[in-house]
Amino acid sequence: MQSEPLVCQARELLKKGDFVGVYDVAYKALEEQGSVDPTLAHLAVLSLARSGATTQAEHLYQKVKEVLPPTEDNLSLEARLYKDQFLKAKDPKIKAALGKKARDIYLEAYRINNNYYPAINAATLSLIIGDTTACHQLAKEVLKLCDQSASTHGDEDYYLDVTRA
Repeated sequence: MQSEPLVCQARELLKKGDFVGVYDVAYKALEEQGSVDPTLAHLAVLSLARSGATTQAEHLYQKVKEVLPPTEDNLSLEARLYKDQFLKAKDPKIKAALGKKARDIYLEAYRINNNYYPAINAATLSLIIGDTTACHQLAKEVLKLCDQSASTHGDEDYYLDVTRA
């Protein structure tokens, strides 16, 4: 079975916010194929995470992690899973460790392409875990990145505007 049409279908469903549909398309393809398509694996985990099924997303991520290359998107997804755990954690020591882990993985993702998405997440987590020096430095970098992105991609970008705020 060809993966590309399924990837396109899953991405279209993701744009519509149909996380269950994304998961159904991606996971079914993963079960039917002899090998794991990294993009479909990423989309399946992402759909679970976005739907709030954090535990299931974490379990699936552990199953497919070895086939996911260390790209900005894949590292940001891993960081997001740690961030979700961090937000739910009650024990202060566990919470601090999870927050630092999420922040560090977002930083790793940021260093790949210097994009603002992982940088703003790293900055936010730095603030929450009490690393205000890193937060301020990253926030300055994010603003520069947003300005650069606006000049090359135009000013009409929702995510860019939200990141600036």
